[in-house]
Amino acid sequence: MENSIPKALTGSINLSMIDKSQIVQGKKGLYINIRAVNTPESEFGQDYMIVQDIPKELREQGLKGPILGNANAFDINEGKKAQKGGQVEATVHPRVSDDLPF
Repeated sequence: MENSIPKALTGSINLSMIDKSQIVQGKKGLYINIRAVNTPESEFGQDYMIVQDIPKELREQGLKGPILGNANAFDINEGKKAQKGGQVEATVHPRVSDDLPF
């Protein structure tokens, strides 16, 4: 049985926690990959933990991306059907300005 995913997530990211070695130059700016991990048992009441995604080679070495923040889900029953057992993965391409601390 497929699970519904939320129509929207809202959250926050701690920019000072970003692993700057994983920032990549794209055609339209600087990017990082993130992953939203479902955390139904969160002691803080958050639905997702946002982590910086790292390359598969680093994950295979046992490394993990830093925790950047968290998010809450909204409109659960209005989302699309999940394809990976109810987990939601997201890639965000943030706008980067010159006034960031890195």
